[in-house]
Amino acid sequence: MHVAAPSSTPARARRRSRAAEQQRTLPAAPTTAPRAWNLPERIELGTFSKAEGPWNIDWKRARADAIATLDSIDFSKRDIVLWSPGTDGTGVHTDFANAVGYLYPGGRDVSLSYLRYEASWQMDSSLPTGLATMKFVLLGIKQRLAERGDAAQHRVMLGGLSQGAWIIGEAAADPALGSVIHRAFLVGHPWLAKTQYTDGHDPRIKVLNHHGDQITLEIKGSARVGMDAMTAVKTGKLGSDFGTVAKAILANPLHGVLLLQTQLRSVPWLRPYLRDPHMYGLEMPRMVHYLQTGILDLTDEEIDDRKHGRRT
Repeated sequence: MHVAAPSSTPARARRRSRAAEQQRTLPAAPTTAPRAWNLPERIELGTFSKAEGPWNIDWKRARADAIATLDSIDFSKRDIVLWSPGTDGTGVHTDFANAVGYLYPGGRDVSLSYLRYEASWQMDSSLPTGLATMKFVLLGIKQRLAERGDAAQHRVMLGGLSQGAWIIGEAAADPALGSVIHRAFLVGHPWLAKTQYTDGHDPRIKVLNHHGDQITLEIKGSARVGMDAMTAVKTGKLGSDFGTVAKAILANPLHGVLLLQTQLRSVPWLRPYLRDPHMYGLEMPRMVHYLQTGILDLTDEEIDDRKHGRRT
């Protein structure tokens, strides 16, 4: 028999209880035994960034992360929803998971999981290895649905933030694997991504970028220098890579101001006064609603207005 905890429950126990409530928004993990996945050793990545290499791809990790991701999918469900985390993200974004819980009560007809990958600011390795992982996952899903002969009974839907959105966008551009995706919604989609979707050329994929989100803004001069400068700031290597950072800021003074704001947000008493445009938690219900129904509660024009700050 369940007995409600008394009001004197310690704070730590209450936090554990809240964490358990959040976990219950996720559908139960599949109980079937892991299967063998027929994945190649490597997969074609193509050009995936406006920035040039070199890129360091960990193929062993990409395959291992892909297999772990594939094993987490419950293929008995109609809708396969995969979250691609942003930089420094792990697991399914809490607001995205909650939105799935609201729109799929009890986890009915949905398998929710996330892409396992490095998701770090070491972009020269994290990004291409993560993209390889996503492509392996899409290949595995394609093979699995073909084996079952019920591909028409399933919908593969992806949501991603920042670096995770970048990975989805480049995987979707692959003609051999992108067709696996039924719909995708990208938020905070980086300007550095080779493939952009704001022109509407692929109606399956929607993008929402907040006005002033640095990740989504154009980088003038060398895209690689701009990417390396941002990496240096985010990883605390400003001193050792000062020349790269200075060069990028001289070519992009607005980015210099935005980087300074990012640093100031780490000061606790300043944080409430400096809004972070790269926070997209409030957009998660809109994302999941679109993935589930194909209907936006904002038109493409309204989303574009928000992106360019023409409407609040």
